[in-house]
Amino acid sequence: MDAFHVVKESMGKMENSPVRKALAQQKDIPFENGISDTLCQIDREGEILESKIDLSTKIVLMGEVKAGKSTVLNCFVGSELSDTDVLEATASIIEVRYSNEEYSEIHKQDGSVIKDKPEEIKKILDGQRGNMEFFKECDHIKYNLSLETLKEISLVDTPGIATVTFQNAQKAKNFIQKSDVVIWVLNSNHLGQMDIEESLQEVAKMGKPIILVANRIDEVAGDSERILDYIEEHLGIYAKKVFPLSAFDAYTALQSMNQELLKESGFVELRDYIINEIENNARQVQNESIITSMKALFDKDLRCHNDYKNFSDNFIGQIDKNKELLMHHHNRITHLIKNDLTHWLDHEFFKSEMEYLYTLKDQKAIQKSLKEYFSESYIRSVVEQKAQKIVEMFNHEWRDSVQDIKITLKEDYEMNFNYYRGEFNNNPSGGNNDLKEDLTDGVKKGATVTGTYGAVLAGYAAWLGPGAAYITIGSALTAMLPPLLIAGAAAGAVSGWLKKGKNKESVRDNTERHMMKVKSQLTPYLGTLVKKTEQEGRAIVSRLDREFIEDLQISHSREEINDWTKQLNRYIVTHSVKQTV
Repeated sequence: MDAFHVVKESMGKMENSPVRKALAQQKDIPFENGISDTLCQIDREGEILESKIDLSTKIVLMGEVKAGKSTVLNCFVGSELSDTDVLEATASIIEVRYSNEEYSEIHKQDGSVIKDKPEEIKKILDGQRGNMEFFKECDHIKYNLSLETLKEISLVDTPGIATVTFQNAQKAKNFIQKSDVVIWVLNSNHLGQMDIEESLQEVAKMGKPIILVANRIDEVAGDSERILDYIEEHLGIYAKKVFPLSAFDAYTALQSMNQELLKESGFVELRDYIINEIENNARQVQNESIITSMKALFDKDLRCHNDYKNFSDNFIGQIDKNKELLMHHHNRITHLIKNDLTHWLDHEFFKSEMEYLYTLKDQKAIQKSLKEYFSESYIRSVVEQKAQKIVEMFNHEWRDSVQDIKITLKEDYEMNFNYYRGEFNNNPSGGNNDLKEDLTDGVKKGATVTGTYGAVLAGYAAWLGPGAAYITIGSALTAMLPPLLIAGAAAGAVSGWLKKGKNKESVRDNTERHMMKVKSQLTPYLGTLVKKTEQEGRAIVSRLDREFIEDLQISHSREEINDWTKQLNRYIVTHSVKQTV
């Protein structure tokens, strides 16, 4: 299949993305987190690939600062087009291509163009050396030259990957997608930097064939083969070919027409490879490069959607985990209160009063105590005290539970976020640096991410502050206590037994029997008390669940988000299957 059909088919598939459709209709999507910017960048790169079809094959020179990219470019064109001794911060992107009429252009950031003869443009640039403001205003420089070597290819010199200005780095990055082949110039004196390997990974993931040039090889002490072996071992996986080169010697030889020095420089082998493998097969090279780049771009699009879906699932998981923990503690507290009340009624209710009664010897003292203890007001006060303790227990348990939930959610979120972030860092073959930057930035500053999430957790316990109306249930509980008519009757009955001269054991049995009647009358009330605390607990669960979601600024329901992730999954699965066929 040719590049045109591959690009058109892939762009058509990407148009079916539920995210793109929603954004096109200006709909609000859950957990946006920078995905719209990433998809826009993917679409722009697809348009770049589409626009490249039938243009000349473009070779982009890349590499670290002072690796010798400009000298390599000058070797290919046979003259000093790209300065080799200017400050890197003021260097510009230089594009050299074929034209019957020779002219050059300085393209400014504001869209204006300065057009003149190549030598005149060169004078303007030389006159601005060191003028950072001038070069900041430059977007790129084009040289249109009547050179046979440029009929099938064009060359682009880019700023170094360690550029001190973000603007230049971004320019170089944008030109990668416009390229068909990348010549990566290495400084043989400084190999082994992690940023070089990471940048090579990024270019390789874009589907661009890479040619590695070990420049300044003549400056390395010892055996140059050792350097080449090192490059092959550590960076060869990204490259189609590795060439040793002394660009300085090559340019010197070209200017002095010293064929022996030119051969020793290594440039002849590099030039012949470019001519035989790229220039003479320019259309095939370009077709294959565009197809590979488009497939890589579509893979990037699928990873973007998959990471977005996983991110959404992870956050919904945190919301569900919050509800699950709330319900767990609600059930635990309800069970705790029920057991406490049962134990209290069975083993503690009136225990001290009864023990005191049994110590009394005087009949009048016994009658007085019985009248007091079995009065409705006394029993009500005992029950009210217990109800208040239940309220205190309820409040205390919920506050402790909320602190536990807060800690658990924080630990879980940090673990999930670190794992999520690590998936990018530990997956160089399938990761996505653009998406990592966008989503990680979103994860730091978005409404549903670390900053807001941390603020939500910080305020979590405050939702159960001392003045929270929905947990001050003491008065409501005691107000439900029904009249204890049996209490007064019980006191009268036991007193009557005393007056009839019943023995102590008999009075004791009679007292305990009537106490059981009081307890039986209290049992329904205590059951109601348990139900009331259970209701209050459910109100807390509902309130905390709602406030948790509201504070996260999630404007979509669970049902809407579940439907959304299903749409994302269908898009991912459908096109992932087709990609592997």
